[in-house]
Amino acid sequence: MKSSGNDSEEVLKGIAEAKSETLEMIYRNCYLPVQRLVINNSGTYADAEDIFQDTVTIVFRRARQDELQLFADTKICTLLYAIARKLWLQKLTYLKREIAVGQEIEDVFEIPQVIKNEIAGLESMKQRICQKHFLQMTGRCRMLMKLFMKGLKMKEIAEIMDFDSEDQAKTAKYRCKKTLANQIMNDKEYQALL
Repeated sequence: MKSSGNDSEEVLKGIAEAKSETLEMIYRNCYLPVQRLVINNSGTYADAEDIFQDTVTIVFRRARQDELQLFADTKICTLLYAIARKLWLQKLTYLKREIAVGQEIEDVFEIPQVIKNEIAGLESMKQRICQKHFLQMTGRCRMLMKLFMKGLKMKEIAEIMDFDSEDQAKTAKYRCKKTLANQIMNDKEYQALL
């Protein structure tokens, strides 16, 4: 990270040093645009939090390794937004969803290759961990989640899986999803990525 005398360089230095006031400022000033991006493009508030956390983690790692350099007129929020956008597009592609996000950020700010590599590696590791835990779920939970991910309505899932009611299917989906999320979050390999 080379000094160019701008505020963003000071923020990157604060990130590298894990200064709490710097991280608080980043969340306060840069989170909402990322949240809007995710919410407006098929995501949830939880997705937005995950994407932003991954983005900050990538910038933190690169700042600590002194591998980030910003142009004099580049704002830290622009960098974070560009990385978050790339991560969200990758996640949506993985989930096979459509997205209509303009190219304006990439036209203004080119993400360094080292960050692109970090994003790809991080997503690949997360997908592998998620898949491992998905395959360890009970057959019934796995089937329910597959049907849900294919876009079937809960009423259809209830009929296919012979639940007594749609509400019973919703409850089962909630439990399966919560169990899967807990297993992933408690995975030591996954925690090391955060």
